[in-house]
Amino acid sequence: MKVGISLTATARGVHSHESIDFCRWAARFADQAGFDVVWTTEHHFTPIAHTGAPSAALAYYAGVTERVRLGYAVAIVPLHHPLRLAEEFLWVDNLSDGRLIGGISPGWAAYEFELFGVPLEERRGRLAEAWEIIRPACAGQPVAFQGRFYQVPEMVIYPPPRQREIPFILSAGQADSVRQAARWKVSPVFGAPPISVIADYLALFEATCRAEGYDDATIAKLREWIGVRRFITLGRTEEEAREESARHAAQLRESLDFLGTSRGAERSGDPRNPRTLANEVWGTVEQVTAQLLELEQVGMRHFIANFTIGSRGLDGTKESIRLFAREVLPVLQASERQRTPARASA
Repeated sequence: MKVGISLTATARGVHSHESIDFCRWAARFADQAGFDVVWTTEHHFTPIAHTGAPSAALAYYAGVTERVRLGYAVAIVPLHHPLRLAEEFLWVDNLSDGRLIGGISPGWAAYEFELFGVPLEERRGRLAEAWEIIRPACAGQPVAFQGRFYQVPEMVIYPPPRQREIPFILSAGQADSVRQAARWKVSPVFGAPPISVIADYLALFEATCRAEGYDDATIAKLREWIGVRRFITLGRTEEEAREESARHAAQLRESLDFLGTSRGAERSGDPRNPRTLANEVWGTVEQVTAQLLELEQVGMRHFIANFTIGSRGLDGTKESIRLFAREVLPVLQASERQRTPARASA
């Protein structure tokens, strides 16, 4: 299983400047320690996981890394004009010498949409039209489109992509988006679903690909970047990890409630609901390793780790990342090599 690390800023418990400095450190460390991808996401105006300029962050990471791929997990497409977003994708691909993984999503946070003046109910229609522009643009092909939301005369966007074919992922939280990913020939990336649901989604994705008539080589390429995001809490003991995970889950639920309402108002609810619980991987090194290998056993090919900031602050998070790189990452990579010995030997 490939392993990526997701980097976002926070103002909860630390200053934003400190968390940005942490992201700069983590990108360089991930490149040296053997992680496969450095990811960023896009969220605005929230103290937790704010990355209001993901392209700027990835452009910086491109300059301080040499090996890791750089990915959007994911860009909120309806908040951008697709021509501008395509340009940003292409610039990051060029600045990183062809290491970009593009990521797209319709978005969901009412708070963000309201402040940007984009009707939330238009998000899926805007994404569908934008993809018809972004897809050829990021393949170096001419673009022309006339739709409800976007009108683009025939043109070519510069610079052309550095890599032959930029891989794309689509945030998939339900069966319809899994089918959409297959139809668009992009890889789905899952957030909170439990393992049993992920297994069903993987089967649905492959079945849809087969129904679309894709050959084995195409499906294998799409499988490569199918991923799942999880928050990681590594503890010196099981009890320590449980407590830290519970604290983070409460903060996460608060942030989701904030973003999910039109004015950022909090909604009441249990922060330890099943959706939040499914997105947490916590425990000792042995326990975390076992949980991640279980994801691989159901067919997951890529794991995106988001390391939580616990009571020990950013220094404690750095310690967890170092521990993960030293003890967990080699086990997952060894499993990947055993699964694909021919590609590993090549």
